Amino acid sequence: MLMSANALRVLQALHGDAFHIRFLGEDRKYHNIFVDGGFVKTYRTSLQKEVRQIINAGERIDLFVITHTDQDHISGVLAFIQEYGAIDLVDRYWFNHAGLEVMLRNPSDKISIQDGIKLRDYLKEKGKLVDFEITTDVSPENISGVRLTVLSPTKSDLDEFRRIWDSEEMLQRSKDKIAS
Repeated sequence: MLMSANALRVLQALHGDAFHIRFLGEDRKYHNIFVDGGFVKTYRTSLQKEVRQIINAGERIDLFVITHTDQDHISGVLAFIQEYGAIDLVDRYWFNHAGLEVMLRNPSDKISIQDGIKLRDYLKEKGKLVDFEITTDVSPENISGVRLTVLSPTKSDLDEFRRIWDSEEMLQRSKDKIAS
């Protein structure tokens, strides 16, 4: 059963986060925004059902926001992409990432930065990698009458995250060279 015209559903995500926002836009069509995906279990128990309902209703996901790379936010997104990535169901993703281009031989599912690398590479391949930073400096976004305002991170918070990401990715690059 689809949510009512304007609704916010907090998906069961244990200690992670996953939200589905559905609303009737100015164009009199339903729009969907997802924020995070929880763990893979979150995807299987709730997010997957939400996505199937959207598909059955002939709707799309206007925006999928991935707030950060902790596994309790990103793992469900990767499970979603694995199942539905080929059908191009999402118009846009908001995901902050670092720019190093490294192919990982044996990425571990236990390291969140590596999950971020997988997501970054997928979005780049599909042409859905945003070319701007999602920070408090971004102007409010309008999706068919709904105004979205970014509350965090600040530019300096994102810069610190990128330093951690780049360090982790360089470490992985070194491990891959030793393994080959």
